[in-house]
Amino acid sequence: MTPFQERILTFGPMAIVLTIAVAFTFPAYNESQTEHNEVNAKKLEYEGIMAKAADRDRLSKVRNTLQTDIDTLRKTIPRAPYLDLLMLDVEHMATDSKVDIIGLEAPEKVSSNQPETNDVEEIMKARTEAAAVATAIKPPSTVVKKEEPKANPFGIKQLTRRLYITGDYDNLIAFMRRLEAYQRIISMKNLTIAIMSDQDPNSTKTAAGDKAQKLKLNKPVMTFLLNVYYLP
Repeated sequence: MTPFQERILTFGPMAIVLTIAVAFTFPAYNESQTEHNEVNAKKLEYEGIMAKAADRDRLSKVRNTLQTDIDTLRKTIPRAPYLDLLMLDVEHMATDSKVDIIGLEAPEKVSSNQPETNDVEEIMKARTEAAAVATAIKPPSTVVKKEEPKANPFGIKQLTRRLYITGDYDNLIAFMRRLEAYQRIISMKNLTIAIMSDQDPNSTKTAAGDKAQKLKLNKPVMTFLLNVYYLP
């Protein structure tokens, strides 16, 4: 028997067994690999779902917080101006600050039916101007649907009064700090301070100076527009 035949007889059966083993195990290996890939895909899908769920929970918490803040804000805006109650609180703040309220008047008119200032209208005017600028810079080919702006989309109305107070300068500052910390939503605009002076003829050209001259006050007089907001 030649050496080649001996090798055939020796390694032939082993090769046949190995071939049969590979033939039976390869499909199982492919199936295992496929299952492994599916498990990895499911794991990635699960992680994505969990991330989306976490984002949903976070956004839900943010939305709830915003809704709470909105509800709280709306509660601070009354359904009517309640000017009498407001002035009672302002008088208490004036007493605590050791200043005197010397006048509460309707604001000056710049026309027959338009108050001196209106925050809501100023906001809407700014939004309208911004929208006009944005429309103007769009390419000519862009078709823009023109919409008429709402007169007051916020639903908030405003009552404006000019308040006059007098006292020492430090006490006037203390009064303003108390007014800024007031629990209702208000705003102060066009603030001026003046003191009556015979040597300065321009001191009476402001609303505060005019009031100081009329009442012949030696202490500083401060005046400003007090805007009170409400939800009708």
